[in-house]
Amino acid sequence: MKKIILLILILVYSFSIVGCNKNLKVEIYTEVIHEENELLSINYPIFNIKKLNNYIKDDIDDIINNFNTIENQLDSSEKELNIDYSYNLINDNIISVVINSYIYDSANSYENVYTYVFDYKQNKLLKSDDIVSDINQVKSIVSDKFAIDSNNISFYHLNNNKITASTIPLKNLNLKFQIEIKPQKEIVKYEKVNKIIDPTKPIIALTFDDGPSKYTNAIVELLKENDCNATFFVLGNKVAHYTSTLQNMLKNGNEIGNHSYNHKWLSRLSSDRIKEQIEKTQMIIQDNTGYTPTLLRPTYGAVNNKIRNNTDLDIILWTVDTMDWKIKNSKNIASNAIPKIKDGSIILMHDTYERTLKALKIMIPELKKQGYQFVTVSELKEIKKIREKAF
Repeated sequence: MKKIILLILILVYSFSIVGCNKNLKVEIYTEVIHEENELLSINYPIFNIKKLNNYIKDDIDDIINNFNTIENQLDSSEKELNIDYSYNLINDNIISVVINSYIYDSANSYENVYTYVFDYKQNKLLKSDDIVSDINQVKSIVSDKFAIDSNNISFYHLNNNKITASTIPLKNLNLKFQIEIKPQKEIVKYEKVNKIIDPTKPIIALTFDDGPSKYTNAIVELLKENDCNATFFVLGNKVAHYTSTLQNMLKNGNEIGNHSYNHKWLSRLSSDRIKEQIEKTQMIIQDNTGYTPTLLRPTYGAVNNKIRNNTDLDIILWTVDTMDWKIKNSKNIASNAIPKIKDGSIILMHDTYERTLKALKIMIPELKKQGYQFVTVSELKEIKKIREKAF
């Protein structure tokens, strides 16, 4: 476990060596680990701002070290660490970033929050009195941990391992800078891509979890080149950042499914939290693409009646795990998966790894040579219905 985390941190650091640049660039780092009795989902932004990345990396180190320290004190056999993020571009110079951490077992939970309001023109973190002209306006709730979006400033407080937030509308404050008004995103309408599928020939459905990522567009293009389609189960917390990627998926006949907002372990959440994870993701996909998912893949493949009773989406698992989350070599991923695939298989992959893209370049030609047609999960379900009626 600790060796895995060390590898992650080294990898993240290698992404963070670019100096400060006014033309801000952002990538979202994602790593999901199901190792022995530990579940980890780590998501956070990486900027082309070395100093800001270093602040974030140091705090990610602290979160993981804290998890390693307290995990032996937790009651249940399985422990969960979830690291999530949000960020807002305030204007041409300032960005506000929030990193949330959650550690859970069946009887305990530990929350924490890390915030960075960063002026990348001056290359420094800002304090609340750098933001608000009259600090007395927020004196009663002021905290070192605060964040800004286009409408509010929020001050965070940690009490008994729980986070609370006090929020004030920016319109009620005298600020030292201007807030940028973001233009409304244009919603693109898509026509269904018509294609011919022969129900008498074998069909398989490629599915991808935990994305989108910087590799997803290349996977979409590879599918297009090979006249294939797939289903992408996306995390809601990444949709706004990768809107154009999702639009490209849809334009090329692929399908988008719901994989929760930030990869919390759905089967252990309350009904209200399950609904929040699913509905928040539905809304953000609809708002950014105009598309409404009909499929849900529960995190870690764990499903129970509480999940079933709190969603109208069709729950989709898989029949073949390529193990691309564990196997590091693309050739080994392909050789592990191909012999297990048969007519009607739903294949689990992750579009967060370059090795998955490389494995697909091996798998797709070989499986097409074997006569397989690549369809979305919904298409696979429809073809199965056609077959049942025909035979």
